[in-house]
Amino acid sequence: MKKTEQQIATLGVEARLVLDSPAFDEAFERMDATIMNALRKADMRDAEGQRLLLQQLKLVDRIKVTLRGMIEHGKLAQAKIDADDIRDESRLRRGLRQVTGR
Repeated sequence: MKKTEQQIATLGVEARLVLDSPAFDEAFERMDATIMNALRKADMRDAEGQRLLLQQLKLVDRIKVTLRGMIEHGKLAQAKIDADDIRDESRLRRGLRQVTGR
């Protein structure tokens, strides 16, 4: 189902709240540290295990990148909503807004 511009804008705001959350940041720091520790301790002959750990690191990064993308899409959606609101307002209201600065 296609999301509306308002839904996309709201998701962007929510994604920003997640990325700004100290709990989220702590959780991802812990995951990074755990995976890196396991990678350091991995047997050099265990290529499959090392590959899986690297995939886990990439997944952690991908989640952050996805959230940042949602924030940017949300900003664009909000800008489109604002532009549509300005375009759709009456001439009288637009003139009044320009005079009053609101």
